[in-house]
Amino acid sequence: MIYSTRKRHYDGMNVKLDTSDEQILTELLKNADRSMMEIAEELKMRRTTVLDRIRKLKAAGIIKGFTIIPDYAKLGFDITAFIFLTMTPIPGVNDREIARKVSNLEEVVEAHIITGDWDMILEVRARTMQEIASFAMDRLRSVEGVGKTMTCISSVPIKEHSNSIIHSKR
Repeated sequence: MIYSTRKRHYDGMNVKLDTSDEQILTELLKNADRSMMEIAEELKMRRTTVLDRIRKLKAAGIIKGFTIIPDYAKLGFDITAFIFLTMTPIPGVNDREIARKVSNLEEVVEAHIITGDWDMILEVRARTMQEIASFAMDRLRSVEGVGKTMTCISSVPIKEHSNSIIHSKR
């Protein structure tokens, strides 16, 4: 259990959530725009309990922030591409610096350094296939340190965002 009346210790690595914390996180993932009262009523908890637990989850770094999930298609960005890339060594520049430059490109929605044959994977959104091609050939490859790329276009999204937390073995 993460909370108790005793002083708790948080090491940032192995946090055990109780069922109430998991339920609150799941409700926030479904819709973080709901009021504390609505969440409390849904979970049959007191509003002050929900608020206190959310504050503690934020203080512990489990909740990093609250954000929106845009519907990119409704905004005209119908094309989703995943671009794998390798990085070429640059004297005095590490891979994380190259990754930061790449991740700051406007079209990049997500960026991850990965293991395996590729160094990074990017999720990119655009209005047209031409915009994806232009991004990959002109903008992405112009970043110093970006080597080979491979672009995969998503034909049918199955699951883009999770509405529940991952439950560990209890």
